[in-house]
Amino acid sequence: MKELFIGRDTANQRSDKYLKRYMPGMESGFLYKMFRKKNITLNGKKITGREILKEGDLIRIFFSDETIDKFRRNPSPGTAYPSIDKKRIVYEDQDVLLVNKEAGVLSQKSSDSDISLVELIIGYLSEKGEVTEESLHFFKPGICNRLDRNTSGLVIAAKNLPSARMVNKAIKDRCADKYYLALVKGFIFEKRNVSAYLTKNHADNTVTVTQKPAEGKKSERIETIYEPVERLTDNKYEYTLLKVKLVTGKTHQIRGHLAFEGHPLAGDQKYGNVKFNHWCREKYGLSHQFLHAYEMNFPEIPELPHGIGGKCFRAPLPEDLSSLISKLSKDIKENENTRTSKE
Repeated sequence: MKELFIGRDTANQRSDKYLKRYMPGMESGFLYKMFRKKNITLNGKKITGREILKEGDLIRIFFSDETIDKFRRNPSPGTAYPSIDKKRIVYEDQDVLLVNKEAGVLSQKSSDSDISLVELIIGYLSEKGEVTEESLHFFKPGICNRLDRNTSGLVIAAKNLPSARMVNKAIKDRCADKYYLALVKGFIFEKRNVSAYLTKNHADNTVTVTQKPAEGKKSERIETIYEPVERLTDNKYEYTLLKVKLVTGKTHQIRGHLAFEGHPLAGDQKYGNVKFNHWCREKYGLSHQFLHAYEMNFPEIPELPHGIGGKCFRAPLPEDLSSLISKLSKDIKENENTRTSKE
């Protein structure tokens, strides 16, 4: 016989879903049969599977240890994963973790062999003793906002199920403001609030942005706000460093929308300008798109974990991107000095 006590991290979910997570190898039909035969009970009473579990509830499973083990497919323990570099942790409390993701790291793995930010976070929490092989059956810490592989910056992860629900809902309801820093081709002189329509191309994992909905395809309205932070130039191109706010949050929205506006991101291999990208790579060593999730603002509302409500978090530009801005600024001064000496 096995007793399972419901804690804070596993409350507020249906009893059948909880048990399917605990024993993923058990067929649903057999699980409900065990309910009917009272081989599984909730607080000493017959269970239906529709109950919403509460903290303090007790589930008893009247199986042998061998039978329970047969129905459980144990996930690899968190210690099997490498841990995230602790210098990348921007904020942490008992509910959430904010990380400054580096470019080149997947937010979530796309194949079984990938080690993504999720696995790095699990490795870190395992080292701290906050997750165990047992706890991973019921809740796997996960991220609430995804960034493209080659986009750096702030990612928020939830350590428990209640926090995951709260943060995911806040992001879905657009309660949390997210800002990015982007270096684009051309000069931009004023703040703009632009809208368009985005259509996903699943065959090649790209998007198409149009002013009107695409005929015969599913198009989603997008809205992006951007404003110039700094205008830069060298002897070949003009650049603008933008602060971008996502009003809607769709796949590749910033990259596709800015390219549609005539200002492609520096280093963007999917939506960028080939010659511009080549120049940025050869002259400044830029190997990926210049897009960094710089800031997240959370409102002070009870629907959020108390540690982040009413707070603003920032992640500084990574070394390669800040170095590019410094080199461009140096080029401007050198060009000004050259013009002055000629005069």
